[in-house]
Amino acid sequence: MLATALVHNGEAIAQGILLSVGSHALTAQFVATAESNIDGGISAPSILMVNPTVSAMTLSVDSANPSIDRPMSLRAKVVPRGPQADGTSAPLGMVQFFAGPVLLGEAMVGPHGVVTLTTKPSFSATISTITSVYIGDANYLGATSPAVNVGAAPTQPGGPTTPGPVRVHATTTTLIPRTIRVTGRYTTVRLTAVVVNDSGLVVDVGNVTFRGPEGRGPTLGLINGRAEVTIVMRNRPHLFATATFNGIPTLKASTTGRVKIPPKANPAKVVSRVAPRGPLSKKH
Repeated sequence: MLATALVHNGEAIAQGILLSVGSHALTAQFVATAESNIDGGISAPSILMVNPTVSAMTLSVDSANPSIDRPMSLRAKVVPRGPQADGTSAPLGMVQFFAGPVLLGEAMVGPHGVVTLTTKPSFSATISTITSVYIGDANYLGATSPAVNVGAAPTQPGGPTTPGPVRVHATTTTLIPRTIRVTGRYTTVRLTAVVVNDSGLVVDVGNVTFRGPEGRGPTLGLINGRAEVTIVMRNRPHLFATATFNGIPTLKASTTGRVKIPPKANPAKVVSRVAPRGPLSKKH
């Protein structure tokens, strides 16, 4: 039960209910009292989808003369937007800093959504912009800051020195569905997406978008290589779901095909066999 409310003029309003990200089948039940003139009853389920909160990023460089060829102190901030922007649920997760496509470093989101990183010198005659990318978490979508211009590195003797080509890894996304509950009209499913790169290592950054027969579902950040969500689907002959890793500058996007949602398994029947006691008698 989420909440109770008194009926006034035929209506009851429940406030202050907190729901996790995902889809929920909500019902309302009227409990008759001795003073009421009608019987109690329960409504049909209503599907409510709770999506992650949108976030934004700001980025600043704490240096009087910023340049890619000298250490810089970078300061990024994750700014929540929407219903959770009042601070009741602070953003968590990882922020990555890029000079063009080159990953400079990453750091965890700290108090008040602030992330700081001191970079090492990176000689490049071509890269002169820095961006920060918030990966997102279970409650907030990822975001990318506007680019900040910094001075390119000076030309070195014998010509400019630039970093070698940045390798962009391929990824593979796997979706594991688990049916939790089946009712007359709805099926509740737990979806787990696992993303690995082309070296077989789990991917701990980026986000995954889930989709079902009703269309696009929530987008969640990867935590310990996984993204999980519980979704309520309307029953139909062929239930399915997909998961898409949306990619980041150093990891390519990947998606699953349609994965069939299994029906809820019946409890296994246990057959007991009692061993006979004592020696078996022989027929003569």
